[in-house]
Amino acid sequence: MRFGAFVPQGWRLDLAGIPVEEHWQRTLGVARKIEELGYESLWVYDHFHTIPVPTQEVTYEAWTLMAALASTTNTVRLGQMCTCNTYRNPAYLAKVAASIDVISGGRVEMGIGAGWYEHEHRGDIRAGAEVAGAFVFEADGEVVASGQIHGAGQRLDDVTE
Repeated sequence: MRFGAFVPQGWRLDLAGIPVEEHWQRTLGVARKIEELGYESLWVYDHFHTIPVPTQEVTYEAWTLMAALASTTNTVRLGQMCTCNTYRNPAYLAKVAASIDVISGGRVEMGIGAGWYEHEHRGDIRAGAEVAGAFVFEADGEVVASGQIHGAGQRLDDVTE
């Protein structure tokens, strides 16, 4: 029988109340303990915000954590439970996964899912995410369009022309 464990990344509110400057050390400490105890794998979640309801608490991005953990662990396999097939362009995702697999020395476990968390699957993540940015387009010194970008550029709202 083989065992794996999840590292803290915020999705389950497991970093709530911890100062943000301590988040990475907490995640890394748990990852190293998982490896030290002889677990075969460590895992992250591929979600945009917390459960059971979206909050403004942090949820770190799965593949970014995988890259960081690939360079700071040595033997434990690295996986995400599991990557939604509609969150990222398939060619981009393949490139990211292959790159992290090389960084880790071949330790990546890749899981693909269909997007069970419906509002994340649809890209409607505003309930748990702050406005990612705002934009203003000008032509000849006059504002021709403005609005807000939600969900890391996945959705535009409040566009005026």
